[in-house]
Amino acid sequence: MKLRTVTVNCVDVDLMKAFYEKLGCQFEKFQVSKGAGGFRCEWSDFEMKLTQVNATQPARSPLIQLSFTVPQIEHIFEKIKIDFEHLIMMEPFHSKEGLLVMLLNDPQGNSVEVISEHSGSLRDPL
Repeated sequence: MKLRTVTVNCVDVDLMKAFYEKLGCQFEKFQVSKGAGGFRCEWSDFEMKLTQVNATQPARSPLIQLSFTVPQIEHIFEKIKIDFEHLIMMEPFHSKEGLLVMLLNDPQGNSVEVISEHSGSLRDPL
């Protein structure tokens, strides 16, 4: 498993950007198709993203979102179903980019995206 992306949802994205710039991160602005954009930078072997959340309701979004790349998503899906099925937000699906993706929450409510290294095919049933 390889860490791919860390997204930090920020009440004050500009303040967070200024902080991480002091640590050496060079941000570029980005926009996502569904929702607001933010800032991102390549940091070591992963991408870090800072996104703005609603200051009046910050708890509606998890503070941390992690994205991992794995060799085969099907095996992880089967393991997660055994003890943590209630934390599966979206079963494996093909993204617009052709990647096989699964969305989870960890036990503390943080968002975890699992992406297969190989596009693979969805078996019926998984």
